[in-house]
Amino acid sequence: MIRKIFIAAIVSAALLIFLIPLTAFSTKGEATTATGSLTPDIYDSGEVMEFDIVEDVSSVEFIGKSFMHHFRGISHKVTGFTRVNFSAPQTSTVAEITVPVDTLKGNTLGSEKEKMSKSIHMSLESDKYPDIKFKVTQILPEKTDSADPATRSYLLKGDLTIHNVTKSVILTVNTDIKDGFLHLTGEYGNLNMEDYGVKAQSLMGIIRVNNIVDVEFDIYEDLKKDIPAQ
Repeated sequence: MIRKIFIAAIVSAALLIFLIPLTAFSTKGEATTATGSLTPDIYDSGEVMEFDIVEDVSSVEFIGKSFMHHFRGISHKVTGFTRVNFSAPQTSTVAEITVPVDTLKGNTLGSEKEKMSKSIHMSLESDKYPDIKFKVTQILPEKTDSADPATRSYLLKGDLTIHNVTKSVILTVNTDIKDGFLHLTGEYGNLNMEDYGVKAQSLMGIIRVNNIVDVEFDIYEDLKKDIPAQ
């Protein structure tokens, strides 16, 4: 009898989660009071500029899937920088992003789940490999929108390091000026965590998690005050 009740409860929960729209899991679009002073004029400066990532406002998300629903590992403690001359980005761009693994928070149904966070840290062995890093190695020709010159897209090639394994990836980054910051957004889909030696753990010991995840980033950068000598 108890077994039947337990199974019925699991099935009911699965149906409830499955029927909730994906938008219920989204953490994007949250309002921020932080503001910068950048304008689209930076694209025409003709100078090398360096920008630092603004923590707390920026985010990187790893989006996983199970047969029931999506779940997220989200960090707002992203650090890094971009050094670029927008007049010649292909020859001047240097950029790095670091995500401390222990800052990834498990999130599903719109709220943080402590057990999920611990599961993420355990899977990635954060005690041995504390950081996820992306370093740009090449930037390909940009795409501009004549109707909106403040918005530009770049195709980036770089080294992604997870779990002490580094692989080359190519992704598109969209840039604009938002709230006075250099705003960078984009995603990298179908990232196979097994390629980085990471095996997905089951949730609650019964829900099988897919090894394929999507990565989304929403980065805000502000102009560095003191630029090191070239």
